[in-house]
Amino acid sequence: MFSSSDEADAGGGAEAAAGPRKFVMELRMEEHHPRRNATAPMGRVTDGGKRKASAAGASAEPRYSGVLRRRRGRYVARTRDRKGKRMWLGTFDTTEEAARRYDSETHRLHGPSAITN
Repeated sequence: MFSSSDEADAGGGAEAAAGPRKFVMELRMEEHHPRRNATAPMGRVTDGGKRKASAAGASAEPRYSGVLRRRRGRYVARTRDRKGKRMWLGTFDTTEEAARRYDSETHRLHGPSAITN
């Protein structure tokens, strides 16, 4: 009657004639080689992974704490309160304006012991 083939068990359909489908996925494992004598700092990148403009010989603008430069040339001032919450202080046309705003707000939040520009 029935033979011991897969066709009899599967009902003799088209899949049974072709056999079971097999999927093979090849994974290649590369060996990890830690860098030796690397000049780049190891660990977390704090500046978003971008190179410093001063290293490339760009304009020597003064750098103030709490002041960031936006893409379109405007400057942003921001600080943190005692709990570590970020405070947006505004957008300014010059670095000096942003630094003055940062200094006044930091002095107001942290008192006379605040570190200002």
